[in-house]
Amino acid sequence: MRVGGVSDYGVDLLGHWKLPSRKTSLKLIFQCKGGAQKVTPAVTRELEGAFIGAPVGWRGEGVIAFLVSTKTASKGVREGLGRSRWPMGFISCSEDGIIRQMLWNQRAEEEGLRGVDVTMRHPKDGAGESQVVLTYKGKRVGTIVDSTVIEGGEAD
Repeated sequence: MRVGGVSDYGVDLLGHWKLPSRKTSLKLIFQCKGGAQKVTPAVTRELEGAFIGAPVGWRGEGVIAFLVSTKTASKGVREGLGRSRWPMGFISCSEDGIIRQMLWNQRAEEEGLRGVDVTMRHPKDGAGESQVVLTYKGKRVGTIVDSTVIEGGEAD
């Protein structure tokens, strides 16, 4: 998991996500919290700050921010997302990139995630980890594309 640099305003990764529910791609802002770092309600407030520090073109409509952690969202984090006026979500993934939990607030639904459902896919043989699968109208949704890692607040 990559950690952002100085003056990145909490923005670690930028991406585009084409969903069948939208004519244009969503713009995504990611803030990563890795390692032993505890995920508390304060991180939702930090994520709100990522909107303010986002690069030009990543502000306004069609932008959603996600907090990414190896930990799962606590009750306080879920409540913080729910209270926020910003379109935000949370992703829990393993060190290997397997997504274990994904959730978002009402504002994120309004921004383009309405109708997208989170389901779990379990391994057929019982070996390995269960992982999140996103669907829209019963069909699997594609993955995030065109991601850009941010170093010191500038896109590579």
